[in-house]
Amino acid sequence: MSLSLYRGPPQKGDGPCRLIVELLEDRTLPSFLAPVSYPVGNGAFPVAVGDFNKDGIPDLVVANDQSNTVSVLLGKGDGTFQDAQNYAVGSTPVSVAVGDFNGDGKLDIVTANMTGGGVSLLLGNGDGTFKPALNYDLPLQSTGSQTSVSVAVGDFNKDGKLDVAVGSFTYTPGTPGGSTGGGGMVAMVAITAEEVVVVAAAARPATTAATSMC
Repeated sequence: MSLSLYRGPPQKGDGPCRLIVELLEDRTLPSFLAPVSYPVGNGAFPVAVGDFNKDGIPDLVVANDQSNTVSVLLGKGDGTFQDAQNYAVGSTPVSVAVGDFNGDGKLDIVTANMTGGGVSLLLGNGDGTFKPALNYDLPLQSTGSQTSVSVAVGDFNKDGKLDVAVGSFTYTPGTPGGSTGGGGMVAMVAITAEEVVVVAAAARPATTAATSMC
């Protein structure tokens, strides 16, 4: 805090002038330290945050769309991170999210893969490492090439289990602009510790595919 003194206009009963005391808050301009770079895969694009080794310190996962990997950087708790550990996923991952999809109390990683419209799931071991990716394709609603461009996580059907919503579109050669704007599907899948099994699928007219992690 700082103290400011100045003379105010005279008031009835005062002398020729009066002293006004006012406390002012200190004002600080925000600033940041110089950025620190960490080597990851090629084409690093989206990033997500989670505590992958359960030490109470935020960790990072980055999807690398040119090397078809995700890079996991475990936090040290002082604003720095350990060297990246890379895991292979599907082709051209352009979006990444985290959540406990199999209910074991350990955070997992899911990516939306642009090439082929697939989704990759890496189940966490709880110590900052992950099992090999489980890759699967979303069913096509129409002919053409399906592309997944974004992924989001939430309990969309209120069953207490995390679901995954995947934004996608289909590309049909010969159509104006190439994109049909279709291709949305809903796929219900069952997840075990080792595999993802599609058990039901239903078409939707929209451009979003939602996958329920049962």
